[in-house]
Amino acid sequence: MTIFARAVELGCNFWDTTDMYYGAGENKRLLGRSFAKNKETAKKPIKETITAMADLVKEGNVRFIGISECSSETLRRAYKVHPIAAVEVGFEPWTLDIQKNG
Repeated sequence: MTIFARAVELGCNFWDTTDMYYGAGENKRLLGRSFAKNKETAKKPIKETITAMADLVKEGNVRFIGISECSSETLRRAYKVHPIAAVEVGFEPWTLDIQKNG
């Protein structure tokens, strides 16, 4: 059992994998290997993914749905399926383009 699996058993459901903690995406790779069964999620249509997540909300297993680093079009499509409570966007000193592009 990985430390991530144990953390999930204990109720942990949020993972901050910023490169600042370890660098070059290593945290994401480590987390990805631990939860490899879900690696195809990024290839699935957003409607299918959000529908599955909305089912978890309806069942009481999840309170809110949040998404990360998505386009405005993807956010619109996701919100049509279920309200999105949070959107994580990259905003670091070395990537300030969000100030210009929204």
